[in-house]
Formats: sequence, C-alpha cells, structure tokens
Amino acid sequence: MLKYIASIPVVLSLLAGAYGGINYINKLNNTIDDNEDAIALLKLEIDNMYNSFGDEIDNVHQIYSERTSRNSNNYTEAREELVREMTDVVTWVGRIEAKLQAIEKLLYETASDAGLRALEDQVRNLENTISGGY
Repeated sequence: MLKYIASIPVVLSLLAGAYGGINYINKLNNTIDDNEDAIALLKLEIDNMYNSFGDEIDNVHQIYSERTSRNSNNYTEAREELVREMTDVVTWVGRIEAKLQAIEKLLYETASDAGLRALEDQVRNLENTISGGY
C-alpha cells in the first residue's frame, strides 16, 4: 500500500497538468470564438461602410451630372442669345451703311465743290464716330 501512496503525487501532478492543459485549451477556444465574432462584426461594418461610400459616390456623381447639364444648358442659351444679338448688330450696321451711302450719293448730286468738301468731311467724321475711330 505504501507503494500506492508514493504514486499519489505523480497522479495528482498528472491530473493537475491535464486540468491546466484542458483549461488553457478551453480559454484559447473561447478567445478564438470571441475573435471570430469580432471579425464577423468588423466584416459587416466594412461592408456597410463600403455600401455607404458607394451611395455617397453615386450621390456626388448625380449632383455633378445635374450641375454640368444645367451649366451646359445655360451655356447653350447664352451662346444662342449672343448669336441673336450679333445678328441684330450686323443688321443695324448694314442699315447705317446703306443710309450713309444714300446720303453720300444725294450729296454728290446736289452739292457744289466747296459744299461737297465740307459734306465729305462731315461724312468722314460720322464714319469715324460710328466705327469708333479717330
């Protein structure tokens, strides 16, 4: 029996070692499970952020497209308005030139030499004034 009593510390140390090993493995498994849960939550958060950023990018793209379209429409309208105004100016200048030529023709027909020179100076002055010259 004494022989069995001497083996008790060996058995107890084996049991303690087995318990410690099993306890350590159990804690590692719990840590792994907790980390798996944390990783799954992080993946879900990343997916949500990715989807949120995708929506934000789509919103920015839509706003950019709307503003670009609006600016393009405004530019087209302004260009058409400029063409109309320039056409009006060209027509107005053409009318003035026709009237000046008619006046000049009448003056040549009816004026004397001295009067003609004075009228020519007046016509030149008028042409310079209209054309913006000096």
